[in-house]
Amino acid sequence: PPQRIENAMNEARVHVDPFKPVESQVKDVMDAIKPLIPIRLEKTTIAVKLSADNYGKVYKDITDFGVIKKEEWTGAGFWIGLVEIPAGMQGDFFDRLNNKTHGDVETKIVD
Repeated sequence: PPQRIENAMNEARVHVDPFKPVESQVKDVMDAIKPLIPIRLEKTTIAVKLSADNYGKVYKDITDFGVIKKEEWTGAGFWIGLVEIPAGMQGDFFDRLNNKTHGDVETKIVD
């Protein structure tokens, strides 16, 4: 229940900054309250392919949502990366990439 999570956040002295994106704060909050309440966060890995132009537009968003597990540049100038994100944020992740690249991104759920 939400109240239990709020109580754990208070006990762990975790504060949410309303001026920072939620995506960038989730991991810190989860790490702080895990010892207090049993929480398991499902993760999913997504393959992302971007042009060099779009890579610069969305790199910060990618790292805010999750962790880049593997990355490489192709000879054709595309960036390909495996990104691990919380499974519940998958829709938001796809929306953010599509909005910033105007749909010029390829994604595939790996697991």
